[in-house]
Amino acid sequence: MGGTWAIMPTLSVTVFGMSKGPEVYVMIMLSSTFASLMNIFTLNYLLDYTNYITCFYFGSLVTIGVIIILYCFEEKLDYERLARKNALVKVKSGTLDKVI
Repeated sequence: MGGTWAIMPTLSVTVFGMSKGPEVYVMIMLSSTFASLMNIFTLNYLLDYTNYITCFYFGSLVTIGVIIILYCFEEKLDYERLARKNALVKVKSGTLDKVI
């Protein structure tokens, strides 16, 4: 868990750039805080009516649902939108020019 605090800021700046990287990092950290708080409230509410195994099954079911959603989700870069915002950079790789 400590590796997240050390690696995530650098990784988010590397992937999203210096202007958007810190914003993405803050969103990631806020969402993990929100998920932890929701977990506490959910367990407190469900344990009044059920037992721990039911809470475990509920968590497993939610995890399986997220895995299915992620499997069906297809992420593609919108090159036209990136070009309009001047976010494409030409990189020379050997003799070929690539747009990334």
